[in-house]
Amino acid sequence: MQDISATGVKIRFAGNLSYQFNHSRMVSDCPMRMPDGSILEARLKVLGFYYNSADDISYIRCYFLELRDDNEMQLEELINSAIDRIPQKMIGL
Repeated sequence: MQDISATGVKIRFAGNLSYQFNHSRMVSDCPMRMPDGSILEARLKVLGFYYNSADDISYIRCYFLELRDDNEMQLEELINSAIDRIPQKMIGL
């Protein structure tokens, strides 16, 4: 995972995956391993795709269409934990 929020995720893959992803394609039952080792399962809508040929990395931006309730709480805890680790001066507090 490159970036995650309460509404979606940007996922990084090695190599050129442009042939596998089309704009607005739905991916059902997409499991993602979280930093704590747990699995988040979601239904996603692909919003965009970018291939960085210099680094040979594909980026896929996705919107969460559906999350299980327990996964939604887990995601919220992960995001809050990450925010808590940001030095206060960086977030203007």
